[in-house]
Amino acid sequence: PQGKYTTSGSLGLVLVPNIPTSAGAIQYDITSGLSWVSASNAKLNLDMEIADMQARHNIVGPVTFDDCHSKTHDEWNKILNRVKVVPRRNSTGTAGDATLTNQYRTFVASVYNVHRIPTRYDETADGSFVRLNFSIGQADTINVPTSTGTKEVAIHRRSDLSIWDIYRTHMPLMAWLSPKVAHDTAHTMLAMKDEQGILPRWPLANVETNCMVGRHSAVILADFMMKGLPFVAPHTSNSPNGPDNLFNRSIDAMVSAVKAQCLESIDQHGFVPQDHDSMGASKTLDYALDAGALVNLGTTLNIPSLANDVELQRCSQSYRNVFFAGSPGDNRTSETKWLICPKYANGTFSCPNPYLPYFLFKEKYTEGNGAQYRFYVPHDPRGLVSLFPSPDDFVNTLQQFFQIGTEWPFDNTLPNWAFWAGNEPSLLAPYLFNYAGPQYAHLTQYWVQKSLERYYNDKPGGIPGNDDYGTMSAFLYFGYCGVYPVASTANAEYALTTPYFDEFHMSIDDEVDLYFSPWRGQLGGSFAGNDTSAKFLIIKAHNRPANGTMAYIQRVVVNGVTEVQGPILTQRQLMRADGSRAPSTIDFYLTDKPTVFGGGPDDVVYQPPRGEGLIDPLLRATLDRTLADSHIAVKNLKSLKRPPMTRSN
Repeated sequence: PQGKYTTSGSLGLVLVPNIPTSAGAIQYDITSGLSWVSASNAKLNLDMEIADMQARHNIVGPVTFDDCHSKTHDEWNKILNRVKVVPRRNSTGTAGDATLTNQYRTFVASVYNVHRIPTRYDETADGSFVRLNFSIGQADTINVPTSTGTKEVAIHRRSDLSIWDIYRTHMPLMAWLSPKVAHDTAHTMLAMKDEQGILPRWPLANVETNCMVGRHSAVILADFMMKGLPFVAPHTSNSPNGPDNLFNRSIDAMVSAVKAQCLESIDQHGFVPQDHDSMGASKTLDYALDAGALVNLGTTLNIPSLANDVELQRCSQSYRNVFFAGSPGDNRTSETKWLICPKYANGTFSCPNPYLPYFLFKEKYTEGNGAQYRFYVPHDPRGLVSLFPSPDDFVNTLQQFFQIGTEWPFDNTLPNWAFWAGNEPSLLAPYLFNYAGPQYAHLTQYWVQKSLERYYNDKPGGIPGNDDYGTMSAFLYFGYCGVYPVASTANAEYALTTPYFDEFHMSIDDEVDLYFSPWRGQLGGSFAGNDTSAKFLIIKAHNRPANGTMAYIQRVVVNGVTEVQGPILTQRQLMRADGSRAPSTIDFYLTDKPTVFGGGPDDVVYQPPRGEGLIDPLLRATLDRTLADSHIAVKNLKSLKRPPMTRSN
């Protein structure tokens, strides 16, 4: 091979075979080893991976491309089989073939996409990796008890952590399906804190990019703790600080990171002023989220030093200080009130047109607009509802948000001006009807089903926007299951909606994963008898209406005994309390009519206005002008060879 510089300026290898024309077609199998540490490690990594594949799959002789393809296929199937579904019954009451449906392929693709992230960054050869401070580290190990004894396993270094994105859905799904990866990630984030002095914001390989805002690694850690993932310190430690109590170390790291950003940005004014930061309003919400996650962790686990910390409490409620309730005497629609708005240090609000698509116009919010950030208080959704004059006003405004979103004329790639399943600020929005009260929960069930049908499919472009390291795929996964994690809420809450398939069976196929699972204690800590897996959660939907009919929840029963009284479920409620080794179960009983969640037959559901009843002439005129401007902006973008794509710092 010849070393040549490519057009991008990087050095590449070019293979120029000298083949006689009479030789016919010749096939080359090319193997390559990679290392961030050294060239010798790259060769050793390759040799060890080949030897491992030969041993695990009984391959005699050289490993061919077909061998790699076949065995990689088998490895992925093992992961995909952690969840199995039973499709919807057809009109005759028998199950159809789920594998033939668009929705099944889309669902399986979501499991695949989620498990491509995060990257394992320590090396096969010796567990070494490059730290954020560019020194060489080595993966710690831990002894894991199994049904046959004790197994020493590595705590892998994980990187490429798009933390602003993945805290919402991706990491909560890892806690379910791949808890060892979740634990590795928690351990890595704490090691990174040692290396750079603060929890990471967005590490890529061995570089802290500082992309996006907040310190949402604190949200991930808090959510893991509230869900009951064991925080296990290594028995030998190669970290700079040596072995220690991982739980206490996590608390200290979270508090120091979150208080630093609150002190720097919020303490003086109670919010991030627009004249200090061009995206002050949305940053206020992100900083409030981080502080709120810690307060809620303290409440959930009875840690008074967190739950009663005045500074954290004040920062967690700072979102209220950028909520614009409207000017006195302003009786217009929610276009001009009930908004999260930029606010100057002197207390003056400056609310832009809330429906300006952020990608097409100068943004004043982090990857969103005023309409989307109006519904972004994930750590305190009930507090957000209380800012509106009444729950009806909140629900009408949220209903308007979804209706306007359906009027966006462009495809899934460009950001929607209202609800957009293609980026993070909107993801919790369809579940917020649940937090307004049980009489509104049917609207969550309606809009989740409609949104998944509208924005997701098994075609190219079938994931809206950018999958953002599996975040959108995990959003789809939980939406199909009917159980959506609201990361950072006290007690690790899940918002309930209608499951798409009739049954979901979720299993852990490795005792190491079981050791780190929230279901570890319930399932006995190891596989029973000759079992090679442990089923931890079964979700079933009963009495589904005929095909094509919208399905609503009539009632929900957890673990066969507890009827859920509202549309919110906690991790504690999800776990069995009967001492059995059985999996948790959630049974949804469905109907074709909207119901009051947990109510009786005489309870009346709330039906918000629809159509133009939600949009007065002034708002309609604003939307028409915005749409006309958007068409012009999109036309201008298409004239560019590459539309500008940036992320916020």
